[in-house]
Amino acid sequence: MAFQRATEQRVSLITYDGQVPTAPTTPVVTLSQNGAVFTPATNALTNISGGSNTLILTTAETDCDALIVRVTSDNLEPHVYAFYFEAAWTSARAGYLDTIPDIIPAVLGTGAKAVTVAVEDDNGDPVPFVQVTVQNATLDATIAIQTTDSSGSTPQAFGLDQDTAYNAILSRGCAGTSYANPYEFTTADDPDAETVTLVCTVAAPPLPTDPDNYLLYSYERSVEADASFAAGAMVIRVVGIDVPAQTDADAAAMRAILGTAWPVDATGLWSFEIAKALDGMTLTLQREWTDARNIPQQERWIATIDATQADAEDRIAWAGLNPHRSV
Repeated sequence: MAFQRATEQRVSLITYDGQVPTAPTTPVVTLSQNGAVFTPATNALTNISGGSNTLILTTAETDCDALIVRVTSDNLEPHVYAFYFEAAWTSARAGYLDTIPDIIPAVLGTGAKAVTVAVEDDNGDPVPFVQVTVQNATLDATIAIQTTDSSGSTPQAFGLDQDTAYNAILSRGCAGTSYANPYEFTTADDPDAETVTLVCTVAAPPLPTDPDNYLLYSYERSVEADASFAAGAMVIRVVGIDVPAQTDADAAAMRAILGTAWPVDATGLWSFEIAKALDGMTLTLQREWTDARNIPQQERWIATIDATQADAEDRIAWAGLNPHRSV
């Protein structure tokens, strides 16, 4: 994600002592714009709690493509963070939007019959963000392509012919979704608009085994492969828990998961249980995988555990906690 260039931004910075989020003592913040020499930041680092800190970057400091933020202190190793910025919309960029209405009819098919494709799971719930490719009966020509919206339906109708056999190929969508491609369907022998419903399977996360625990989970998808990560192809590691006022129960709950690692399964799912006592704590997870070039990669993501995001069966989706990337 990139911030808007030349605009004041408040950014979050997590500082660690080893794997434990820790407040820096007498922090000094310096900045490097586009690889230039480090210079002092305009504003001081503000500690919120434990290792959670914020820094306000000025308009001048964000007027660059890439910014390196370095935090040194009396008690911690130096910390380095990278931020990226891009320019705002221009009139030229906005003008490109005007061409979209002219392009859409060409990619939706040229037939006179309006056909909407709806995708739902085996529970009847809509499935968004699925790419729907409509092909002819012999699967050797693509008619049109769309992606389902939040309602699980293609946002506009395909232009198809009546009383004609077609195939639909479903792809992408959320990790953990599997499809029975190709889906064969035949349009009705009339000019009226119709909706074709296709059913896919969405893997369900497990349930927590202890009533005092939540189950935290997510489905991981490889952008390069346009598919869920294979079993074991990504590992999620718990690298930090910010516990401001630690009780014995909090400490035990923290020790139970800190440093543990959880591989994804064949559907791209990872999950592990966390004690309900950790509600409100800041959790840092590290995603580890090897990319298509066979180069090991890792990212750290931070979120605050929020009990209000748990479903009726005490499961919390990681995405529902609005995690943000640290490094």
